[in-house]
Amino acid sequence: MTDFRPMTLKRMRQDAGFSRKDAAEQIGTTYQALSHYENGTRSPSIETVLALAQLYQESAEDVIFAALNSRQRAPGDSRRTR
Repeated sequence: MTDFRPMTLKRMRQDAGFSRKDAAEQIGTTYQALSHYENGTRSPSIETVLALAQLYQESAEDVIFAALNSRQRAPGDSRRTR
């Protein structure tokens, strides 16, 4: 059986070969802000989506879907989202 996991911002970054710190510096944001986007506690602006798409060599649509997937919670996960 194949283990299917939806693409998340974290997986997208890792697949592109960037550390969180390096990716944040490349797009002009902070490590903490990128962490919030990857953990789904904040949503990136359209400017950030476009910068991530260019950096990761992905379409903006794929980055948006990855951001939405990052916001998905497992049953019992009580983290708050904004």
